[in-house]
Amino acid sequence: MTFASGLTTTRDRIRLIVGDTSNDVATEIFPDATYDAVIAQYDGWKYAAADMADAVAVQLDRKVSAFTATGDMSVQYSDQAKTLRAKAIALRKEADTEAAAETGSYGKVVTITSAFLTGGDDGWEWS
Repeated sequence: MTFASGLTTTRDRIRLIVGDTSNDVATEIFPDATYDAVIAQYDGWKYAAADMADAVAVQLDRKVSAFTATGDMSVQYSDQAKTLRAKAIALRKEADTEAAAETGSYGKVVTITSAFLTGGDDGWEWS
């Protein structure tokens, strides 16, 4: 991992947002190559950050944050994953808004294909 606190790259910015900044291969959540692959899929960094936030949240869901063995045994999980999922939703919303402002249309472009009946020589047929 090569996190730089100066946020000189998109990867650094995303690592900071998702909290994957240890600079230790043994404790990093995802390697640089994973971040780079996700970043390459998008034009805007916020979509990549949202995907990585979701991916890190999945990993955090699997980790126990506290364990008590005295008396009744208890296991506790962190709320970090919930926070990251909320951040991912916010990032996608921001990215959608920015993309809509650039294109002049709000919402995503949807292509609708429809089959309809037309009158043919021998009655109704699909076209």
